[in-house]
Amino acid sequence: MGNAMKESPINPYHRQQGASLSYEEGWRMPGVYTDLLREHRATRAACGVFDISHLGKFSVQGEGACTWLEHMLSNRISYCREGCGQHTLMLNDDGGIIDRLTIFCDAEGVYRMLGSAALVQEDFDWLSAHLPNENVELLNETEKWSAMAVYGPESGVIFQRVLPDLKLPPDMSVNHTLYHGEELRITTCGQEGDEGFELFCPAYRGIFWFEAFVRAGAIPCGMTARECLRLERRKISAGRDTNSKTTPHQARLEHLCATDKDFVGAEAMHQKAGGGFRKKRLAPLECTEPSPPPRHGCTVRDTRGQSVGSITSGCISPETGLGVAFAYLNAGMALPGTQLSILIQGHPVRAVVSNLGVS
Repeated sequence: MGNAMKESPINPYHRQQGASLSYEEGWRMPGVYTDLLREHRATRAACGVFDISHLGKFSVQGEGACTWLEHMLSNRISYCREGCGQHTLMLNDDGGIIDRLTIFCDAEGVYRMLGSAALVQEDFDWLSAHLPNENVELLNETEKWSAMAVYGPESGVIFQRVLPDLKLPPDMSVNHTLYHGEELRITTCGQEGDEGFELFCPAYRGIFWFEAFVRAGAIPCGMTARECLRLERRKISAGRDTNSKTTPHQARLEHLCATDKDFVGAEAMHQKAGGGFRKKRLAPLECTEPSPPPRHGCTVRDTRGQSVGSITSGCISPETGLGVAFAYLNAGMALPGTQLSILIQGHPVRAVVSNLGVS
């Protein structure tokens, strides 16, 4: 896929509608469509549509696909029956997180995976290096598909307006169908914590479907709103809040690791779970006073002014006007209610550790 800046297939429409395009994990994507607060509130109160064509999209199929995926991924892939999906991790040999993936089973021996946009090549290279000699086919289909997420309490109504002949699949499910002769994949993985669905279509049809959801009443939204929604819901982002040296226990993602099977990185992960690697834990923070946005790398201090960690990702919540963020802290500090401060643009800003949502 190379290192050149990639373009979403839907970008011509975004430009036509006046969206500001920005760099997003190697892709040129809409940053803000019209107004961040409007986009944020539309998703919380009604319905927003987001271009997510930059996410990694992989196909795995063959007689040995399930067995191989059980070995490569942390969750119980055999539980992922036809039409169902699950979240899982892919670890390196040292038990560090390569990526957090969402996997769906289209049919027996046919799987589709979604990964982080920033990690597409890394994911594909790692999987390719571990492919068995036969019975499994791996394809990188990232640029084959356009993708959009339609989120909010009115998303079901919008779905029926645009696709009246289909039923919205239940949570963590997929409907892979031919709709009037066109291949569509509709999933419900809810990564940002809002109800809704994701639609995947051939790349050249992305503008048609994105525009159809806008005409049906969804507000077009950009990446900035998507990031704020994620952080407000305390949803962990692989590539932003984890890296190849972060273990599932440090990132509070151990619930995505099956305890009754072996998989790549499992032994190292278990060895590190009870040792010094557990001393750092990911914690969600809320600023308790107005400030500029907390950004990656900002130092977190305790009440004595001592450094106890640093920010991995953060923003200003459009709803409260206050900063929200994630940071790795000494385990004793990563408890809800702990009073801290974040050094933002050289000034300490009061903050508190909040409760982690379901990630």
